[in-house]
Parts: sequence; C-alpha cells; structure tokens
Amino acid sequence: MKSASPIALAALVALTACGGGIDPVENPNQFVYRMDDGVIRGSYNPAGFSAKQVKFFAKQYCSQTRLGSYSESAAAENGLIGFQASCSGGLPYGGHAVVARQADGSVLVEATLSKDGNIFFDQKTF
Repeated sequence: MKSASPIALAALVALTACGGGIDPVENPNQFVYRMDDGVIRGSYNPAGFSAKQVKFFAKQYCSQTRLGSYSESAAAENGLIGFQASCSGGLPYGGHAVVARQADGSVLVEATLSKDGNIFFDQKTF
C-alpha cells in the first residue's frame, strides 16, 4: 500500500467528497463502496457487474479476503442494487473503494483507506 502525500491526499479527499464523478446509473461499469465500522456498503448497476463480481471486489480489503455475510436489496427505481457485507476475520480498514471496468476489460479497484490514524491509497487491477 502507498502512503498518501499531503497534497495528493487533499486532492483525493476533495475528489471523493464530491463522489468523484462515479455514477453507476450513467456508467454501469463503475461503482463505489464504503467500509465503516466493519460493514461494507454500496450499490451497483447489474448492467455492468454481477452479484458474484461485486462480492469478489467487496472482499478485497477483508482481513482474510473472505466475506462473512452478504445481502442485497431489491433494485431501486434507478436500477441500482444496494448491497451490504461483513468480513470473515474482520475489516481492518475504514474508507471507500472505487471499482471501474477499463476499456481493455480489466477492473481497477482504487481505495482510500484509514487504519490506526494513518491514511493509505491502494490500487489493484484484476
């Protein structure tokens, strides 16, 4: 994981505070999830990701890379499906992750994470 510099961190916080332009209704190939108090929450567009894929990406920051629980809500009027999960073995971070399918078909997960008063930025490509 990479530690964020103060300037990069300020830019990242400003970008993510506004949602960073992530709109899974307009672009089904991206979604955001939050990690707070041991719970992972987000919503995704089933036109871009399956429930199986969402589970895979949601567990990436779990201590043992395993989900303990996962549930979904019915599709909202805008078509998005909300989800909530917990980690088997715990969730050591707070923060959020952006999941975005790239033009080449790979999926990039970028996360801003906090742990023990430190803030980190992480990227994973699948």
